[in-house]
Amino acid sequence: MSKASCEKEVLSHTQPVILVVDDEEMLRDLFVRLLRQEGYSVLSARDGQAGLQISRSYEGKIDLLFTDEEMPRLRGSELYAHLRLERPGIKAVFLTGDPGKIKEKGLPILHKPCDWPTVRKAIRTLLVAST
Repeated sequence: MSKASCEKEVLSHTQPVILVVDDEEMLRDLFVRLLRQEGYSVLSARDGQAGLQISRSYEGKIDLLFTDEEMPRLRGSELYAHLRLERPGIKAVFLTGDPGKIKEKGLPILHKPCDWPTVRKAIRTLLVAST
């Protein structure tokens, strides 16, 4: 899907927009598919640097970042630090195999492997809290 068609798809929805960032393509694609089935609008990126570029080129609101922590080029927590400055109010859910590496306090940290109901609950909880 081209960047333009992805943006048109997102802009046509009134549902929250979630940016999914994970360097594991199969996992990222799975989460994108499941989130879209839940009715969310989804943007996706292969790593933190690509996620930052997508965020900077996307003019609409991004409600939530769902990101892996361990990625090349830019870690999930580093990406979130940039996005908080550029998009005040953005929420985040981290996915990691080593939760001790994430220094953010008060944010959902999901341990790999995790099941879909756990992911869905963490995302819904944050999005409901922000409305």
